[in-house]
This record gives sequence, C-alpha cells and structure tokens, in this order.
Amino acid sequence: MMPRGERLRAENGDANVTGERLRQRRKELNITQIDMIQRIEVATGGLWSPALQDYKRLEGGRRTCLDIETVCLAKILNCSAGWLLGDAEPEPIITGTVPKAHSTDLREAS
Repeated sequence: MMPRGERLRAENGDANVTGERLRQRRKELNITQIDMIQRIEVATGGLWSPALQDYKRLEGGRRTCLDIETVCLAKILNCSAGWLLGDAEPEPIITGTVPKAHSTDLREAS
C-alpha cells in the first residue's frame, strides 16, 4: 500500500503511461505539438486548451493524463485509448485519414 499522499506512478516513475505512445503516434502522423494543441482545442470546443508547456509535460510523462483526455487524444490520433495506455495491440487503429484541426469535433463523435 502506498503511503498517504503518494501518487501512483508508472514503472519508470512517469506520471502517466500515455506520454511515450502519444509522442510516437503524433510523430508517425507528422503532427507538430502546436498542431496537436490546436486539434485538441477544436475537438473539445475550447473546453481543453493546453498551453504548449502543459502538452510537453503530458508527452514527457511529467503530468497525469485524465481518462477523458486520453479518449480525446486517441480520437484525434485515430488510435485506441487502450493502445495509448499501453495495450499490447500491435499498431494503432487506422480507419481513414486524420482530420485537420478545423474539422475535428469530438463533441459530435459517438
């Protein structure tokens, strides 16, 4: 049992397990961090608008990633949330082209 006040960490000490795969998938799709932030803003209708430093901390494993953020990121990157969380799935799920920042709206996705 963890002492009171301690936070659960990944085996490598990171605050999340999504950062490495988030960075990997973003780079596979040739999306910059700035473009990723714009896509997040559009997809959430401005409800989540991370600063560049905050996004870098997320990818670097120095910031926790909420479950709803993981789902949003997976939809933007066209992969499963399970894969971002470290599932042994061999490759991200690719169902088509990655939408541009101006056309990504997760509020309408089911």
